[in-house]
Amino acid sequence: MNYDEWRETLLSTMRIGGYIMTNKKVIENVGLSAASFLAVLMDKDFYFADIGKQTEDGYFYETIEHMEKITKLNRYDQDLLIQILKKNNFIQTDLRGLPARRHFKILYDTIGTSVKQVCKDSANCEIPTTYEESANGTVCKVSANLSADILQQEITNNIKNKSILIPKGTRGENPPQVKTIKLREANKTLNIVDTSVPLMARPEGAKPRFSKIHHKIKRPIATFVIQQIIDYWIAKGLPGHKEDSKAFDQAVIFISKALAGTLLEDYLDHRWHNYYFSVDSIKRAIDNFYLAAFDNRYEPLSLNTKQRLQSIRLKDFLFNRHSADDRYKSHLFLYVSKPKLASESKFLAMKDDHAFCTKLVNEWYHQEFGGVVTEVSRSQQNSMILVGRKLEEFIATHKDKLQMDEGMQIYGNRNPLNFLAGQLLRCASKMLRENDGLRAIFKPSWLISENMLSDRFVYFLKSERMLK
Repeated sequence: MNYDEWRETLLSTMRIGGYIMTNKKVIENVGLSAASFLAVLMDKDFYFADIGKQTEDGYFYETIEHMEKITKLNRYDQDLLIQILKKNNFIQTDLRGLPARRHFKILYDTIGTSVKQVCKDSANCEIPTTYEESANGTVCKVSANLSADILQQEITNNIKNKSILIPKGTRGENPPQVKTIKLREANKTLNIVDTSVPLMARPEGAKPRFSKIHHKIKRPIATFVIQQIIDYWIAKGLPGHKEDSKAFDQAVIFISKALAGTLLEDYLDHRWHNYYFSVDSIKRAIDNFYLAAFDNRYEPLSLNTKQRLQSIRLKDFLFNRHSADDRYKSHLFLYVSKPKLASESKFLAMKDDHAFCTKLVNEWYHQEFGGVVTEVSRSQQNSMILVGRKLEEFIATHKDKLQMDEGMQIYGNRNPLNFLAGQLLRCASKMLRENDGLRAIFKPSWLISENMLSDRFVYFLKSERMLK
């Protein structure tokens, strides 16, 4: 069958009057929610084709607001279902027009291939209108011409393969009534009819009995390795879960998937589908996430964003399936690498608490690189501002070993912080003189690097007899 033949067949079997019907095979492929969403889109495709407002290449538009009005699905739920349908190659999307609108195209040939076993003989089937006709095993076809809300037909396996049905009325000599589910009723829990009594065994007029099937769910086991990761998260002071809660079970499942390499299998980028996490990499990601959430020296710089990160629980840190953007589905994957220092931000300038110290660094930098540097970037400016803060920490750490009184008298500088900033710049100038190749790659952030403050600068002060 070609595209047009599949379109005519599928529209006739999945669209009837004021009801939305879907196919069991489609549900098996994409789930009930995505199948119902697809049925709504097919109904819209039929409508726009009928009024002649479909594009030449088969696209039609449907806004987020209108779809939310008729399905009660918000934008994020719609994006999730659209991704599922696109992943199965059931639809195509595009943004067109001014203002831009979502346009959809239904790929009927792909859908038809997935339901071929069900629909291959439907073109020659007829709808039974009486109990006798349905009892002889005829396969039912729901046509677009049928406008009756209730169909008199027997609940056979063939009917169940065609649509979602609810038995209605009594079970006796009279034939049962079958009613299709409207889309807004699809989320309601269905009671299952007790079929332990034969169909004709109940007396006429007796009410059917309903029973509920309870499935005992087996809880995932938190192994020693998984419990070790959970304890590491809690030790950081981050919000966890109660051990007997569903959220705790979900966190255990996500950790198991991360260690097995299946956590990111829903990512659109196939490169990450088999990404394996080790225990050390998960702990490192937790450390980096803690820095981003609580340490002001690291991005993000926004206080509101940091407060939001501080409220994220372990389950959502590992994986958040409701996020439409792959980048934020897993904070575990996002923070495997260390967050950037705030000093390297290209957009925001930091608060300068030591203006004179920053001025000294700025003047030294232009003096050393005057022929090369004409303008200081925002990240370089932040690094210069951080020099004063780092030297404050240096003084607090080595206050019992520093011997700067004689040097401060010689240089005429009575401010310990500004004096120490001058000595740091002397140390940097000496380093550049001894190695000319460093001038081509030097950055102001080197002045506050761990190698400089913990090694080179300490050795320099000792050589100048300013540090014991």
